[in-house]
Amino acid sequence: MQPHELIQWLGSLASEIVLVFFILKIKIHRRFPVFFAYIIFDITRAIVLPAILYSAPLSGHYYYAYWKDLRQHCRLVSRDVIQITGFAQRHVSICFHNHRSSYSNDRYKMAAMTLFMQENKSLRADGVVITVLYFISLVIGPLVKQTKAAMDRYSTMWLPLFEQYTIENPECQGHF
Repeated sequence: MQPHELIQWLGSLASEIVLVFFILKIKIHRRFPVFFAYIIFDITRAIVLPAILYSAPLSGHYYYAYWKDLRQHCRLVSRDVIQITGFAQRHVSICFHNHRSSYSNDRYKMAAMTLFMQENKSLRADGVVITVLYFISLVIGPLVKQTKAAMDRYSTMWLPLFEQYTIENPECQGHF
């Protein structure tokens, strides 16, 4: 491991340990159990994978553990993307039906909702493609590429549209 890689590894490990400490200190681990479990998992992975690599570098165990972990991460991303987009779709549908009259009179609200739902549908389709690729064990490259594309789409397209939707529709913010 190169010195700059060691610094990055130790820095990210230390920051995650500090994050766990603060999560436990302010007692929000019960409110965000999946996030808390993911951080614990990532700390464990960051310790176990290098230990496997240095204990038996030529055995192939590191290669197997790394790719298995990467495939598992892609599967978890697809599961979360499908759940988040399903929740958002249900929320927007309920909000639209509850406040139908305000949507028919305001084109901006309707446009924000339509753009958000189109992006929601595309992101959900990405999650389904990742799930399908996960079950084809020989295609790790496309699986990783599709997962990265879905996460990029989530952060650059879906989140800004979601924020715009919630700003344009303050009457619906209580549902999230």
